[in-house]
Amino acid sequence: MPCCSLALVALLAVPPSGGEQRALWTAIDDVRRTEAMYEAILAVPALEKARPFPATLRQKRRHERRLVKLAIRRGYGDAPVLWNRAEIEVPTDKRSACALAVTQELRNAAIYETALALPLSAAVLRAMRSIHRKVRGRHVPNFEACVRRS
Repeated sequence: MPCCSLALVALLAVPPSGGEQRALWTAIDDVRRTEAMYEAILAVPALEKARPFPATLRQKRRHERRLVKLAIRRGYGDAPVLWNRAEIEVPTDKRSACALAVTQELRNAAIYETALALPLSAAVLRAMRSIHRKVRGRHVPNFEACVRRS
């Protein structure tokens, strides 16, 4: 019985908030936009293996799975898709593609930074911090280096 009581207390310690749901859904939506953008860039014959897009795309897919799983576990369901893939901007040269990716990664980072200021459950907070560190520490610098090399 004490075990169940502790679990209930832990669940009640951070009540779900509308802010948490919005934060998760916004992050999921943005990571999906990023994935769609990188997939479109990699579909351009001249850019089909352009580094660092393939590795970053794989990581974005992992981030999406983690965030969706959290949203579902928290009872929010999966985020609706409210945008059209056909509207994704697709540069045809590597420098422009990398510059666009820098802008998108900075947007990702800003979304996580905004979310981190909200009251979040421990699991959501851990995920947001972890993904934010990867975006700021890896993705942004990798695409900035890509711009400089191109």
